Amino acid sequence: MTHTDLAEKLRDSRKSPGVLKSKLISLRGRRPDVIVCVFEGPQDLGPYSAWLSKIDPRLTFAPLIGAGKEQVVAFADNLDSVDAKLGFNVFCFVDSDYDRVQPSNERTFVLAAYSIENALVGPEVIESLLVDEFGIHDDSDECARQVDGYKRCMEDFDAAAHDVHFKLFAGRRLKIRVLSKPDDVTDFVVIAVDTVLPSNTASVVLNRPLTSEEEASLWQEFTLLPMQLRQRGKYALGFMRKWLTRLTEDAGQATPVAFRRRLPRAAHAAPHVTLRDLALRASLPAGLSDFVERMSVA
Repeated sequence: MTHTDLAEKLRDSRKSPGVLKSKLISLRGRRPDVIVCVFEGPQDLGPYSAWLSKIDPRLTFAPLIGAGKEQVVAFADNLDSVDAKLGFNVFCFVDSDYDRVQPSNERTFVLAAYSIENALVGPEVIESLLVDEFGIHDDSDECARQVDGYKRCMEDFDAAAHDVHFKLFAGRRLKIRVLSKPDDVTDFVVIAVDTVLPSNTASVVLNRPLTSEEEASLWQEFTLLPMQLRQRGKYALGFMRKWLTRLTEDAGQATPVAFRRRLPRAAHAAPHVTLRDLALRASLPAGLSDFVERMSVA
């Protein structure tokens, strides 16, 4: 067995559902009755903690951090076949992604978005940041203008990033290996305060090109997806952060492009707020309140 084979085998073992089961057994030994929430990765903990406490401030839980969607789904689907006491009060949270891996149990909440980041970039988040971080709390017209500008730039970004996202979507659906993809959103789009344009400096490279038949069969399905399911979450969040940076820079100019007047109090920290803070500003994900209600009475 080569070094590479050994490394891949080690990575695969870490993604085994048995790893989560072992963690759960250890946790149950310390806290036998606590509600357990299992997440795909560490980035999910902050947003879900914010949302769950907003829905039910009395709810307390112990988190288990997984190693991706497939591991968590397999763990949740198998949990009902093991000791009922071990699976009592265990709930799982996964993203939609581009795949068709869906849980076959009622203990799993599936976010109606590609990933957690997509749920944190809505116009309501921008409106909240404009009030708190930019000090626009006495001019509703100005706030509405900036939110409308953000919506237009979101549409521009979606169009500019269409090719990148389609190739990722097609690669996942057809199980074609992705050889390389842009690391940062600025690798393939240019973001200004009032527009977003493709830069064509980086794209997605698949292990083989798509045939015309494959492209045609997937294109309509992809274009019909809502924006939250069409865009990779990392890129969507990167777009919003970069746009906020541009807006902050513009607010400090003597003659701003986006604002009617200079805003010297605009906070430079706005583009760097945490995922937990963004979740507190975002709308609750569809279906989460009902899922939490079931958790509370389980």
